[in-house]
Amino acid sequence: MRIKRLALATAVLAAVSATAQADDATVTLYGVFDVAVGSLQHSLNGNDQFPGSVDPFDAVRTTVPGSMVGMMAGGISDSRWGIRGSETISPGVKAFFTIESGINLPTGTINNAAGALGNNAIYGSSEAAASSLSGQLFNRQAFVGLSDDSLGSLQFGRNYVHMFDVYTSYDPVQDAQLFSPFGFSGTYGGGSGATESMRSDNSLKYNNRLGNFNFGGLYHFGNYANGASKGRGFDINVGYEGETFGVQAVFAQYNDVMHAGTSQGVANAGTTASPGILGTNAACLGATLGCFNSVALTEQNDRGWLLAGKYKLTSAATLKAGWQWFQQGAASDPMTVQQYGDYYGLQVATIGQIKGPAKETSIPYVGGDYNFTDRLNLAAGYYDIITKNNGANQSGEQRYYSMLLDYHLSKRTDVYVGDMYSSFSGQIFPAASFYQSNNVLAAGMRHKF
Repeated sequence: MRIKRLALATAVLAAVSATAQADDATVTLYGVFDVAVGSLQHSLNGNDQFPGSVDPFDAVRTTVPGSMVGMMAGGISDSRWGIRGSETISPGVKAFFTIESGINLPTGTINNAAGALGNNAIYGSSEAAASSLSGQLFNRQAFVGLSDDSLGSLQFGRNYVHMFDVYTSYDPVQDAQLFSPFGFSGTYGGGSGATESMRSDNSLKYNNRLGNFNFGGLYHFGNYANGASKGRGFDINVGYEGETFGVQAVFAQYNDVMHAGTSQGVANAGTTASPGILGTNAACLGATLGCFNSVALTEQNDRGWLLAGKYKLTSAATLKAGWQWFQQGAASDPMTVQQYGDYYGLQVATIGQIKGPAKETSIPYVGGDYNFTDRLNLAAGYYDIITKNNGANQSGEQRYYSMLLDYHLSKRTDVYVGDMYSSFSGQIFPAASFYQSNNVLAAGMRHKF
């Protein structure tokens, strides 16, 4: 009887395998788990929803009393799980899909930067900043598409913009979440001025390759009625990838982008407030709607470009460098709070507008990595973020010096230690109000499956 059952099971498995081969359809569960332990010299409390847990890149006000030592989500990679699949429709033509969700491994929560901003609306006790990872179930990617060996691929849904794609292989320090401004912030890492734009909802994305040359584009639908350009955007990417040399160029432009910050206790219009003990935040205490889980938005038009290159000096050493520039200007079609609605489920306290001359940011960077062995890699990078706010006659500079030592225990598992020193100067960061430097040091482990 046992032999008959074994034979039957073998026959069933063979039939399923034959069907799968005939259909040429595959579905794969994959993921990355990354967690670190470390310290941030000047910091608020770690946040269990915020991607990265801490923010080592923004200047910290001198009113923040101390440092943070603890567990941090994703030292190199944001932890995630996803499902991807494909099916051959005809020779050279495939249908494919991907859905992917980012998680904070230390607490098991979905990445929710919007939730972190909302929680800080009154007390501001923990780390928070804007992100495109804001509580969506599949917050990293969600798309379906078609590909042709000659014509290229077209994706429909929530897509990475091309600037993000470039940084995954052209950033000197692995596009690391805690050790690279490109890996941490979408404002610099792909959003061209607004970090929420690093992943594009309601978008079409095209990619193709001819030999060593690649080209592509993305179009973002605004999905607003009665607006010719409201909320719309696009990017264009061209590049060359050879064995020893690569160069990529990206141009992007987005209209009526919303960029979020803490509401700082601003009550919604039409609400009432009573005095309290929290100073400027006291308005929220008596608000009919309240300011818990609320955010303040800035609406703007963004455009920018990136030129990035890499060169393989030897079989073990690679040099990487580039320049990014973007401009944040007045919105094409300003919106009121009532017109916009909610921000990832949070109420909007205010929507500010950029007036006067646009703000410009330049980011030259250089670095590279060296393989001591096929398992041990050392990467280093220098990033210089130069901001000019002509309308307010203000400027500022942020410099980051980063090193990352990464050791692969196996093909799928590595351990690492990284350190990043940052300095801040200029009118935007007066010494009386901001610490002029910061430092993050962390060691962690990453596993891919």
